[in-house]
Amino acid sequence: MPTLEVFHEPAGATLVRHGKDPKGPRLRFSFSEWCDFVAATKERKLEDDCAVMIRQYPGGVVLMSNRQTAEGPVLICSRQEWGQFIMGVDEGAYDRDGYEPVDGCHDASYCSSTDSLTSV
Repeated sequence: MPTLEVFHEPAGATLVRHGKDPKGPRLRFSFSEWCDFVAATKERKLEDDCAVMIRQYPGGVVLMSNRQTAEGPVLICSRQEWGQFIMGVDEGAYDRDGYEPVDGCHDASYCSSTDSLTSV
């Protein structure tokens, strides 16, 4: 089972959850926020203004959250799990190239949610 599961909604939003906890917290990002994060991650240039906030702690704990909702859900992974996710990013598993949201919806706050996430 993938460490982090990513689902791209037809309306444009991207949902992320930890594969070990399917009923656990989900992070939600707009179309442009997710595309910017993937591009920055590939270049290893995550900036402080990126909507996807990553914090790495001693002992190998990595936290992922949405900077827009700082008090919202947080995904917790090990350094090894994070490494697997980064390999997927590098391989293009989470790209949205050539994808356009239906109805031009680029803002996750206006897009509909879904109860089922699938891994990419």
